[in-house]
Parts: sequence; C-alpha cells; structure tokens
Amino acid sequence: MNRLTRYTAAAVWISFALFVRAEALQTDEAGFPAFAVARLSIAKTGVFLDQNGAFANRISPNVGPLAKVALANILFKLPIDESLNFEGPAQIYVLPPLTYGANQETATILPVSDAEKLKKNLISIFGEPMDQNGALAFTVPQPLPLPDKTMLLKIVGNKALLASNDAALKQL
Repeated sequence: MNRLTRYTAAAVWISFALFVRAEALQTDEAGFPAFAVARLSIAKTGVFLDQNGAFANRISPNVGPLAKVALANILFKLPIDESLNFEGPAQIYVLPPLTYGANQETATILPVSDAEKLKKNLISIFGEPMDQNGALAFTVPQPLPLPDKTMLLKIVGNKALLASNDAALKQL
C-alpha cells in the first residue's frame, strides 16, 4: 500500500506541474486581483482531471481514478459531481500567507451546471449554512488541533465563487 501511495502522490504532483499554469501576480494590468499570491487557471475541468488520470495510469496501472479524486480534493475542496460544468474553466487564487501544503487558503471560481444540486451536496456534507453578507457560510471540520474553517459559497449566474473570507469573496 505504501508503494501505491507514493506513486499516487508522485503522479498528482507531476500532473499538477504539467497541466496547471501558475501565474505570479505582479501588476493589476494583467487582470490579477491584488488579494492573491498566485492564480491557477484550468481551461476545462473535466479534460484536466481526465489527463491527470491518464498520466497516473502510465506511471502505475489502475491509479488514474484515485489520482483524479485526490487532485480534485486538493484543488477544489468540494464534491466533484454533475452539479459542476466540466467543460468550463476554473480559476483558483492562492491567498496569502503561502504555506505550500494541502491546507493552503484559496479562493475559487468554478463553472456550475446545477446550482441547487451543488448547494444540496454541500449541505449534506457540511450541514446547514449560515447567511454571511449574501453568501452561504459552511463550517468545514479540520483535524485536531486545527480550528474549523469557514467556506463561503456564492452562486453568480453559472459560476460558484468559493472563498474562506469576505474580502476574498468580494474580490472574485
């Protein structure tokens, strides 16, 4: 099992480096928000996950589905199902301070195909949300001794805006 875990982790990180474009946020002329450290742009979410799965299968057979789920959990932090539009672009903004870990704070813009189903899925996982300045505020449990995190969700048109604080959500 340890060998499978190492191969999966290696496949996720190599795929992440190959298929995601990270952009340093230097100037406002580039269209980057000033609140973030970097932006990850994914042209088509479904194609991105499928390519990563295929790459992981080349490294170790039958690891592709596991690599897709692991990568989706690290990047998106919500259930990946048919409530999202896999043909649309996704943007992930890395918020300061930069921690280089899975617990890095991010703000995300995801394409949505069924907003009500996405809300239902999040309610079934995290419980009833509170209203916080027009956004749904979910409490995301963290392993001890870390404090629980807040995830704010706001649906605007066919996009889901996710952030951990009001300032970042307003910037999206």
